[in-house]
Amino acid sequence: MRDLQAFFRTVPRIEFHGVVHRICTYPYRDSVCSMRGSWLHGARYNLKNYFGALYTSLELTTAQAEVGRYFTVPPDCGFVAAALTLQLSRVVDLTDIRLLRRVRIPRSRLIADDQAI
Repeated sequence: MRDLQAFFRTVPRIEFHGVVHRICTYPYRDSVCSMRGSWLHGARYNLKNYFGALYTSLELTTAQAEVGRYFTVPPDCGFVAAALTLQLSRVVDLTDIRLLRRVRIPRSRLIADDQAI
């Protein structure tokens, strides 16, 4: 496995200020910023019971498409959508092809159905 810890310790970080979209299952409607669901179940970019991730998208349609890929059968409880205004100071921009080359991860791996890196 690549030394991703060393990569994230040394990689340049940028700031992000803006609105993102999040879709979660109805039981999390009062805590749309919670990472508990990803912690308990794991998902595309995080391992179950290892760390949580807050899955958001810049576009609502992207969030909807991602939920459609993850939930092949919609849950009985339904979904809620939220728009969140974020102000982040330490963001790693994985759209930067130079950073991906540095860690030897092709961009296609970030959007592939196979979650193993």
